[in-house]
Amino acid sequence: MHNSTNLTSTNAHATQRTARNTQTRNRRSYRLTLAHVKAGDALPAGPREVVVQGDDIGVWIAGQKSAREVLQPAQRYLME
Repeated sequence: MHNSTNLTSTNAHATQRTARNTQTRNRRSYRLTLAHVKAGDALPAGPREVVVQGDDIGVWIAGQKSAREVLQPAQRYLME
């Protein structure tokens, strides 16, 4: 039988781990994309156009664009 406090603690740790993993993946994708552009290459228009070190830059860019679309206009302005 599990203690509810232990389950809550376990869930909190799992959530923190997931957030850290997401941040790490985003930093990696950003750096790979930046290196790709600095090398003189264009941003991909869609998935599977550019894969660097096993990471699909097009998928990451599409995710960034869709996340930006849900922001309010004032929030988008702050990102520019």
